[in-house]
Amino acid sequence: MHGVSPRTVVAWLDEADRQIELGQPRVAEQVLLAAIRELPAEARLHLRLGVLYHTFGDKVAAESAYRRAIELNANCVDAINNLGVLLRDQGRPDLAAECFRRLTELEPTSAEAWYGLAVCLRYLLQIHASLEACRHAIELDGNLAEAHELMGQLHREQGDARRSIQAHRRAVELRPNSAASCSHLLLALHYDNPLDSKAVANEHRLFAERFEASLRHAWPKHACDRNPDRPLRVGYVSPDFRRHSVACFVEPILRHHDRRQVEVFCYAQVAHPDEITARLRQLADHWRDISRLDDIAAAECALRDRIDILVDLAGHTADNRLAMFARKPAPIQLSYLGYPDTTGLSAIDYRVTDASADPPGQTESLCSETLLRLPHHFLCYRPPDEAPPVSPPPSVASGIVTFGSFGAMAKLNRPTLSLWAGILKAVSNSRLVLKNWSFADASVAKNTHDLLVSLGLEAHQIELLPPRLPWAEHMADYAGIDIALDTYPYHGTTTTCEALWMGVPVVTLAGPVHVSRVGVSLLSAVGLPDLIAYGEADYHRIAETLATNPDRLRKLRSALRSRMGGSLLCDATAFCRDLEQAYRTVWRRWCAS
Repeated sequence: MHGVSPRTVVAWLDEADRQIELGQPRVAEQVLLAAIRELPAEARLHLRLGVLYHTFGDKVAAESAYRRAIELNANCVDAINNLGVLLRDQGRPDLAAECFRRLTELEPTSAEAWYGLAVCLRYLLQIHASLEACRHAIELDGNLAEAHELMGQLHREQGDARRSIQAHRRAVELRPNSAASCSHLLLALHYDNPLDSKAVANEHRLFAERFEASLRHAWPKHACDRNPDRPLRVGYVSPDFRRHSVACFVEPILRHHDRRQVEVFCYAQVAHPDEITARLRQLADHWRDISRLDDIAAAECALRDRIDILVDLAGHTADNRLAMFARKPAPIQLSYLGYPDTTGLSAIDYRVTDASADPPGQTESLCSETLLRLPHHFLCYRPPDEAPPVSPPPSVASGIVTFGSFGAMAKLNRPTLSLWAGILKAVSNSRLVLKNWSFADASVAKNTHDLLVSLGLEAHQIELLPPRLPWAEHMADYAGIDIALDTYPYHGTTTTCEALWMGVPVVTLAGPVHVSRVGVSLLSAVGLPDLIAYGEADYHRIAETLATNPDRLRKLRSALRSRMGGSLLCDATAFCRDLEQAYRTVWRRWCAS
């Protein structure tokens, strides 16, 4: 270039690097292509070109370059690692795992290689193998924060809340400035049984002090038109505008908002869009992909859109954008739906709920936000199109009462399983069916089976299943369940709605705070308050009484779908009017402030 005709690999690479430093990455690309024409068998040149294409976001070209580098040098560690990362990020964990396995052979003392393998194995639902690889990474480097974080997630997926929390605390100690690590810890705290709600609330406040306090002085002064009655610009922020449980509750809102009152903006933190993403996108007036924006840029995007009310739909769940909210890009900010607790942020003004999930005077002191209670219920559910017809209770034909839970393994703590085992021991001819993704791993299924046996169940009473796809088959599995048992302290939401839609009554145990009261809200919405227990003995009594009353089971089964469909839980139009009225109330409050 510029009269220079470099002939050595190092000279070519130096020239490419110089062009990148000058802000000319496309010139660097031409340098590397010229180098490869002169030295086509040099793996380092293909590797560097792959890195450049990876930077451009050209994943196809990057993969081709990495693979060519590996063909030329089977031991090219950097190319193998980069290809593994690329494949993993593309949602191809099986091929990525092959790369990281090869890395562990080439560099058996590399903690990063073992960690990379553990991540892929987790995606492949090989939880035990992932845990072993993760432990190996930590043995090699005890300060590898991301390995401790993964360990926390793996323990959670085995139903071990205590070890999960310990691992996440270690990750936070090693990476105290990582908001994501702190959010993982906060979420993990909700699976512990018993749940110390005051301690959990304090942990959320500490999050705000760490990640929000330094930003408050720079919050913008919002020059919105303070007309209390004008149409509102409402923004929804979520990583779950995709096939995810949150989408079941977001879609009716986007679809049924009164466009004379609300102009809808969606801020999508979605790395891998799917058919649900495409459907939701059609329902928004404005769609913003913020998956490649940092928190400052995402906040500036909402500020430019002149959003009046910005709604967080994720809380401290994975891939949240709370750091965007901490910059206060909208005059009114709300937390809703995706997280069963306070965010801890003073930048978020309100948390949307109802009087069943947050009884007045009971949880206000635990929240940084003001509780904004809707007049009826805080959720609106869109039943899946794939749901098959409701079938008769399976006990009618078999004479065996089947209890079940399709909740995540993280919610199946030992005290809850012990409570369920006590119910089954009291109900003759009964069995328990549990289904979740963790049971795709035979070792997790065996450990859970052994635990239930140790709690007094017979082996023949236990059936542990992984979920099935397509979704219609998953929903069809409710045909084998007579009575669903809600988890505690972390209640089900989507799983409860799915069970009810399939005609399966759900028994829930009410706790003191939102995370353990969602079932109270849902059962109240469909007119089944008698299935809400207020203590373990009450939970046991309700489940046993229902199990021994086949006539009531049949009547519930046949009427539950129509009862639910006719309730406010599925009346999206009425629900949206309640939600919009709540938005209007806080808007008028702000205009008058």
